[in-house]
Amino acid sequence: MKRRIFKQGLTIGMLVLSIVSVDALSVSLKRAAAQSGCVTVVAGGSWQNTAFSAQAGRFTAEFDATPSVSPINVVVGLSQGTQTAYEGFACLARFNPSGDIDARNGGAYAAASVIPYTGGTSYHFRLAVDVSARIYSIFVTPPAGSERTVGANFAFRTEQASVTSLNNRGSFANATPAGTTAVCNLTITPEAADEPPPLRTFQVSSISALQSRINSSAPGDQIIVANGIYTTTAAITIARQGTAAHPIVINAATTGGAEIRGSAGFSLDSPSSFVVIRGFKFSHAIGTVQVRAGATHCRITRNVFQLTGEGRYLEVNGDDCEVDHNTFQNKTTLGQMVSIRGPGTSGMAQRTWLHHNLFQNFTSPGGNGAETLQIGLSGKSLTDAHSLIERNLFVRCDGENELISNKSSSNVFRYNTIRDTVGELTLRHGNSCTVHSNFFINSHGLRFFGNDHQIFSNYFENCNPAIQIGNGDTEIPPGALTGHDRPDRVTVSFNTLINNVQNAVMGGRTNGLGATDLVFANNIIQSDSGTILTVGGPLVNPTFEGNIVFGAAPNGDLPASGTRRVNPQLLRDSSGVFRLQSTSPAINTSVGSYPAVTIDMDGQSRSGTKDVGADEFSTSAITVRPLTTANVGPNAP
Repeated sequence: MKRRIFKQGLTIGMLVLSIVSVDALSVSLKRAAAQSGCVTVVAGGSWQNTAFSAQAGRFTAEFDATPSVSPINVVVGLSQGTQTAYEGFACLARFNPSGDIDARNGGAYAAASVIPYTGGTSYHFRLAVDVSARIYSIFVTPPAGSERTVGANFAFRTEQASVTSLNNRGSFANATPAGTTAVCNLTITPEAADEPPPLRTFQVSSISALQSRINSSAPGDQIIVANGIYTTTAAITIARQGTAAHPIVINAATTGGAEIRGSAGFSLDSPSSFVVIRGFKFSHAIGTVQVRAGATHCRITRNVFQLTGEGRYLEVNGDDCEVDHNTFQNKTTLGQMVSIRGPGTSGMAQRTWLHHNLFQNFTSPGGNGAETLQIGLSGKSLTDAHSLIERNLFVRCDGENELISNKSSSNVFRYNTIRDTVGELTLRHGNSCTVHSNFFINSHGLRFFGNDHQIFSNYFENCNPAIQIGNGDTEIPPGALTGHDRPDRVTVSFNTLINNVQNAVMGGRTNGLGATDLVFANNIIQSDSGTILTVGGPLVNPTFEGNIVFGAAPNGDLPASGTRRVNPQLLRDSSGVFRLQSTSPAINTSVGSYPAVTIDMDGQSRSGTKDVGADEFSTSAITVRPLTTANVGPNAP
């Protein structure tokens, strides 16, 4: 299994089994040498550095750290080469002087929740690192406790936003408070390039034979379904467990060669784990392809979904599920193409990774409930899901206005392309989501409610509107979870808006609460139509700074004090996107400190004084462009 795998890493005197999250920071089967022994840092002493083999892609670093007292001020970090200063480290975990555990996120330390520590206690840290994306997720496990998330998809320290590899762990204790910390059992586990070969291979050519073989499958089995058309009368159920090293793989003989018709499809039931379903065409009755709660580390890859009837094409309730390189198409009925939910009334599936999928041709059936992608429900909206939605293409997905409907917290949407649709990406419920480096072209852009979202480095062209600022009708809590939560502390920065019918809009609402502490900064808006900003409700304590405006569209409610009217010198490139020219006044002229903004729309790093807008002018290779059908779906690389 290429992604999301259990991994054994060798340390002196024991085996460490690491469980890797599904947010594109997964671990593989390739073993790297571990470092033995411990180092001890003393308050006011020197940095202690330990080298490991260089890692330039995705990998997991694990270690144990034991502070002698609490509070103390100790960091353990990962860097390129030996370092003797904080600025030299890309990833930093910290026992902070307030007595809690946190980690560096770009320009500041942060944590998903308060995690206190005590002296004389050993804590197991796990960092899932993606060097190419310059992000990492960090987890900690106290003795006899369960693993807790310190941070998901944290950015590398700002000074390390362009680092290309990591090969060193460093530790340091500040002079005060006094004390020591032992750091032991470093294990480095890189991602493998390929899925492991099967241990046994079986050929089947009927539904009954397939079900029988599934029922007796063991880790490492590959079940190949001969090409042809198969008709089901009941669900094809799976409740078997593979392993990280030896998943159970159910393959069509050739991609798209085996078609499942009839009344039902695959159901991954508890306690399924490490099961891969690959290469099928699904045209059976709708609502039956599910990853149920209790199933974990399952992968749905390189399939085509075009089901019949009303309901959902795919529902995910289990944790650590990967859905990639599929096509979801040609829907005309109520129900989502993909719905990510979870157990019970408030639980959410954790760490779903949805990437390189093609969503196309969803015709509106009329009415609510025809989202293309739904992540959560109102009752689950305050639950962190840590879903990673990246590199998907959405085309002509007109089921309803909420094309992507986010209804949970702490999700990341990046590198997606949404075009030629009347739909929008809406943060309808939930808090602390990140939306960056997406392309919105000829769509209804982005709408948000909820708190503490980061929206940056996105590109909007020919949208109507580009950005909708939610006008809340309640404050959650204590308001009902079904309400429109007033947006609080949302940052909209470093985006580029080009030739949109409407640019940034807050609609009117009777007794609307508007938004509080909105930050609208360092955006480029070039338009001859509509107005730059129209506000139909109260804005309490907003911040407007560093924006560049050009064209005939008037400012409207955008204050002149937060705006420059100057030609940003944008030029359309061969991929159809407007980018900065070398003489642009946007280059190195942003205002304010925005440590969360570490990457631009091209996937290039941003540091120092950033360029205004979504594009950071650079001669480096562009790694992110608007997606086409060649980049996604069953036949894409």
